[in-house]
Amino acid sequence: MTVLLILGFGPEITADLSMNLPYQNPPIEPQDLAPLLIEELDALASHSNSSSEFVGLVKTHTDGLKTALCAEQQEKLAEKVKAVLDFVSGHIIPTAKDVQFRVDLNDVNQNSLWELGRAALAAHGVFIVDNYFSAEQIDRAQNELSQIEKVARKQFELGEFLETDQLIVDHPVEPRITGFHNRARSGKCYVFSRPEEDSGIVEVVNVERACPTIKRFVQPKLTTSEIIEALNHGASSTELQPRHLNAYINATNPATRGLHLDTQRWCAKGFLYLTDVDDIADGPFAYVPGTHVTTSPMKRLCIRYNEQIRGLKSPRNLEMDLQSAEYSYPVLAKRGTFIIGYTCGIHRGMPRIGDTRREVLIQNYF
Repeated sequence: MTVLLILGFGPEITADLSMNLPYQNPPIEPQDLAPLLIEELDALASHSNSSSEFVGLVKTHTDGLKTALCAEQQEKLAEKVKAVLDFVSGHIIPTAKDVQFRVDLNDVNQNSLWELGRAALAAHGVFIVDNYFSAEQIDRAQNELSQIEKVARKQFELGEFLETDQLIVDHPVEPRITGFHNRARSGKCYVFSRPEEDSGIVEVVNVERACPTIKRFVQPKLTTSEIIEALNHGASSTELQPRHLNAYINATNPATRGLHLDTQRWCAKGFLYLTDVDDIADGPFAYVPGTHVTTSPMKRLCIRYNEQIRGLKSPRNLEMDLQSAEYSYPVLAKRGTFIIGYTCGIHRGMPRIGDTRREVLIQNYF
């Protein structure tokens, strides 16, 4: 008898389980996963910072897995695998709980803001600044973005391609330009309707090229030398630079990609909320602190399982569905909040539930 393992999620995001998520991977089979888990536990126990108490806990988990696996006790094995996955999900190397990763700009000295950001990014992989932009600044950015959206949705309804001096709106079904880098290199603000798994989301690439307020007042604050220095301090052997500024408008699509990595290389994104995200139903950005580091055991485990057992290739091998969402931090915040994080860490944009609208600017760094 084959027993399939269904992971438990934290109570605050239980609604996520009912979604028909894109990139849905096959169910987790404990008998295939257990040997990889045993190897990962051995690696954790051998880590130089491991205490004797921790090593003993790891050994208990390892012995339980081996016993259930050898005895072919499928139900017992499923229980053990689920317990070990939760243990690995919550084990972060390195851990720095004394370093805060969220501040309010109104409560800190602005001259020291990115010193705090530097420490938070190195320790946790993410840094959140509430009230980074004023309501007036966000209003002006939204007004410009709404004009682009109005033009784009009209073209989508007509099913026509449009090109002006500053703007390209591509065909919604048969786009002339495909691939992220080709769109970014178009030389203009490029708008398209995301297909398949993200259907209904309008993406605006190089948004600043058609939005003078965003170009003059918003983007410079997302690409300061202090931000770049803070990012490169935490990213080993990498020189990250600001790249494309994009906008995402989600008014119709309730489903989003689950926990994942963007790449295995160092990269980062900055998310500027243009709408309030007061509730899980509003579809917040969520991050698993500490998973940006190359020594993250869950990243290694997921990639090995996806490639060796499931036979998945990029980008499907970057799905992190073994990670318990209980350890993710959903960023509930007001418009004007800025979130910057390494997207080689485990993260996701959570699904919208109901008729809420989500607008966000995303600054890429790679």
